[in-house]
Amino acid sequence: MKYCYISLMLLALISCQKTAKDFKLDLPEITFSDIDIRCYPTNEGVVIDSDSAYQVFQNQIKNDYCGEFGYPIIDFNKNTLLGIAKSANCRIADRYWNTYTDEANKKYIFQTISEDVGNCEALALDRFWVTGPKLPSDYHVEFVEDQY
Repeated sequence: MKYCYISLMLLALISCQKTAKDFKLDLPEITFSDIDIRCYPTNEGVVIDSDSAYQVFQNQIKNDYCGEFGYPIIDFNKNTLLGIAKSANCRIADRYWNTYTDEANKKYIFQTISEDVGNCEALALDRFWVTGPKLPSDYHVEFVEDQY
């Protein structure tokens, strides 16, 4: 009988766990790709859609260690760069992201989803950088953060 209760408790716990799929939005997805930039964007999110804005960003953080790794070349005539830093307890176990277009509200939505583990005072910091289709001039970007 004891094993029955333990099995039921484990089954209940597993069935209540959320997955990244549970956070999907009911909007058309846009194809974006991860891009390796070693420095951290802000917690509010960064939208870079021109060479000059990219250069300003690089100059602002040039004293950080990330500047020594160089920056990928991006064709801002065709692409937009999105980035956001995300903090978590101790460490981030899993991380996912999705990008959507909301044509009715004229915006891209950059959704980050992470599972953080541990309960300590030291916070982990992770960076999400993606590049994809050029943001139309009358659109804005909404950054959405979810945790499970």
